[in-house]
Amino acid sequence: MSEKLIREAAANNAAWCEEMCRTHGVPGVFTGGFWAAPRHTVPYYPHLVTVEPAVSKSAATAFLRADSGGRGGGFAVKDSFADLDLSDDGFSVLFEAEWIHRPGRAPAPEAPPTQAWRRLTTPAELAVWERTWPGPEDAATMFPESLLATPVLFLGGFSEGRLTAGAVANASGGVVGLSNVFGPAGETSATWAGALSCLAREAPGVDVVGYERGDALAAALEHGCTRLGKLRVWLQDGTGE
Repeated sequence: MSEKLIREAAANNAAWCEEMCRTHGVPGVFTGGFWAAPRHTVPYYPHLVTVEPAVSKSAATAFLRADSGGRGGGFAVKDSFADLDLSDDGFSVLFEAEWIHRPGRAPAPEAPPTQAWRRLTTPAELAVWERTWPGPEDAATMFPESLLATPVLFLGGFSEGRLTAGAVANASGGVVGLSNVFGPAGETSATWAGALSCLAREAPGVDVVGYERGDALAAALEHGCTRLGKLRVWLQDGTGE
């Protein structure tokens, strides 16, 4: 059951990466048990995501090199099943995390009284969300308003009328992926409760998947998520060695 759910979570995550890259004019492809978009330069997004176990690393790295458009390395690979060893190809492990799952039939967490959550629907709201999201300084160009016309949901948590927390949800393959969860310092648990509560209203009965680590993983587990298995993100140096 866990491998099936990991496959669903990995495919959902790859679909989100594809949505982001396509929006930026650099769509990827699904082939050989992985999704890849070697030419993209969207911060924080991998160039390849495995969606099946036991993917051929030689096929994956050859695809990156062949379709890179002259890019000289610096690729990021999301090893969804933690079964690739890319250390001989100039990669090192950037971080490890855990896939998570929350059944859609589970009762929604109680939203915290300090945060009022709802879906954001206008370009102005998305712009505020993006400025609040703790990303790079040039994040204003990262989430274009055209995403509001896709199945992607931007969720916002408000305190005293001001947006202070948020998350992204994308539905694909019968599950909904929750990512980019952020909120005030010291309120990780409350933020996760609010995001999951909001998502339960927006996608009732749909299983929630994603991946997290550290305090965010602890908060997700506290509010009904379970661990599925490990993933790794590999980062190659910029030389292409």
